[in-house]
Amino acid sequence: MKHEIKADIWHSMLEADMNARYWKYLVHRYVERDKWLKIVLAVMAVGTVAAWGKWEEAEWLWKILSTASAIIAMSLPFLDYQRKIEQMSEIAGK
Repeated sequence: MKHEIKADIWHSMLEADMNARYWKYLVHRYVERDKWLKIVLAVMAVGTVAAWGKWEEAEWLWKILSTASAIIAMSLPFLDYQRKIEQMSEIAGK
């Protein structure tokens, strides 16, 4: 009987540790995704402005950069990584 209780406690501790590590990993992954999306958006916005000077020579470049940056900028609120990060941080115990 005493051995069963110890085994149950041990398994509960292992499961709790695994859950905490899992949620911390997810938080890290979403923080990285959010960071890189914002970096890419900034680079594309700057690239679009830089391509204005070459607009007549590389019109396609300006169009691609402006379209991609607009799509990323519009998708960020729908992805809502900040809310997900907050929720997962609470679950992970941060």
